[in-house]
Amino acid sequence: MYHHDDSRKITRKIIASCAALMFLFYSFAPVYASGDSPASLRHAQQLESLRLMRGVGVLPDGSTDYGLNQTPTRLQGIILLVRLLGAEKEALSLPADTPFRDLNPADENARYVAYAWRNGITKGASDTAFHPGQNLTPRMFLTFLFRALGYNESSGDFEWGEQADFAARLGMITPETAQMIEKINLNRGDLADLSYAALTCVCKQGGTLAENLRDDGVFTDAEGIAANVLGENAGFTLDYQNNNNINQNHNINHSNQENNINNNNIIYHTRNIPGTNIPAHILRIRTENNNNNNKNNIRVKAALSGDLLGETASFENIIANSDGAAAIVNANFSDADGTPSGYLMSDGVLLHADLKRLYALGVAPDGKIQIGRPEIYAELKSGSDIWPVYQINQPEQDGAAAVLYTPVIGDKITMNRAGWSLTSSGGKITEFYSVSEGASVSIPKDGYVVYMGFEYAAAFRIPQKGADIELNYNLNNNNLNNNNIFADIIGLNVSGENQTGAIISGGPYLVKNGELITINGMEEDGFDDTKFTIQSLPRAAVGVDADGYLILASVSEGCTILQLGELMRDLNCSDAFNLDGGGSCAMYYDGETLVAPSRELSVTLQIFIDENE
Repeated sequence: MYHHDDSRKITRKIIASCAALMFLFYSFAPVYASGDSPASLRHAQQLESLRLMRGVGVLPDGSTDYGLNQTPTRLQGIILLVRLLGAEKEALSLPADTPFRDLNPADENARYVAYAWRNGITKGASDTAFHPGQNLTPRMFLTFLFRALGYNESSGDFEWGEQADFAARLGMITPETAQMIEKINLNRGDLADLSYAALTCVCKQGGTLAENLRDDGVFTDAEGIAANVLGENAGFTLDYQNNNNINQNHNINHSNQENNINNNNIIYHTRNIPGTNIPAHILRIRTENNNNNNKNNIRVKAALSGDLLGETASFENIIANSDGAAAIVNANFSDADGTPSGYLMSDGVLLHADLKRLYALGVAPDGKIQIGRPEIYAELKSGSDIWPVYQINQPEQDGAAAVLYTPVIGDKITMNRAGWSLTSSGGKITEFYSVSEGASVSIPKDGYVVYMGFEYAAAFRIPQKGADIELNYNLNNNNLNNNNIFADIIGLNVSGENQTGAIISGGPYLVKNGELITINGMEEDGFDDTKFTIQSLPRAAVGVDADGYLILASVSEGCTILQLGELMRDLNCSDAFNLDGGGSCAMYYDGETLVAPSRELSVTLQIFIDENE
């Protein structure tokens, strides 16, 4: 039995023991890897002989069932660890109060977590959540093993993203295994193998982990020799492929996900932000038609929360009124009045554009995706005369600029500056006259109104009332590739009939061409507010991965902007940017609200699964 006043002893005991048992702290991805292979079963038996692992039941033949094909939970792991420490009786005698809101204090099992939390065994997934069923990636599990051996990424012993290479240098796994281990889904069989391998790795402070366990009295010298973790026969390096017949029985996680995506086109999973216990909800979506030109049944829509731009609604109402969207996430930043920032296109109609130079995600009708910083504008053409308009449905007006107003903003617009007003209806210029500050101008249902500042209008020919006029979208693509997807999207019919082009905006850039953007880079790009550079907040991001899939991420418990970038890079994004965060963070998928916002939203990105014809 360990007591609270023997903190040094319990800390040493926990650190030494966790290498073999830390896998029981967390749950992980669907079963497929080592499982109950003969080698994994042997390692589980050896761990049990050292009192480092316990079975989950009895098989029909009377042998121990170690559940090697099962996915354990964090709660189960804490229970087993407390039992290993000989502290079960003490744990059950203490109050179950913790800061974790997802645990029921009336449940006896919460007492195990409370004991572990009080003694520093676990800090939880966050300050307020334990997440007993959280998935564990190979990187995270290897990191736990390294920490148990005394190595820590914060001390520079290894870097996040290079765990497999470091494990190979320690002799825990072979270099060949290092090439594949980060792509697998872990089960208890894998973890028995890795834990057994860790026992004969050298700790940072000297001696192997098995030697430290023996010195702490967890098992005897004779037991360690019998299990081949002490003595001249000690030593095991995991060779994943040879040990588990991977080519015959198992799949690599990425390939397995591809198969699911080809069938369902949307994959949902959770993943911790690299180097943290902060969970993120992830959606990976195949939007583009496949190589055989078969029509993809995924449709992406940027949706308003009401009939007019700037209207807001609760997330519950947005879900209910979405006409059966499979997934919904929050999108553009918005002003206090609900007016979005940046570019917004829905069903091929450009609903909003301003000069804030945010980044944009564009999804063409064929599902092709592009992320960049385009410069999209409307172009009015009457005969040989052309008037460029860079702001659409933006309330503020500037004497040196023009702003286009369409019926989506309402049936009238109030001019907050004196200037000129052009009205078009039915493809003709019906009005052109000067307006004073505060003037109200009606917007025709079959047309639009354009405010022109005096300075702007002086640079162009005066529009002629009664003349034909065309409205098209255009793109300055100085910073984008020619024939890019944004050009395809904005070339759609202005009416938007039978079109599905979508554009949403945000910032700052998180990942560009596969490289993580630094805080200095974000500040130089104009995102220097502390909410971007310092604060830990609920956040959302959108990206495109190396295979062209749309990646949506939502972190409800709060993270820094750099941590969000690390997550998107870890998800193999070639490009990604930040969406609105804080109380706007929202994610819905397959009938369940995964992240609930604390405020009403004006714009969302919605994913539909349509029936193929």
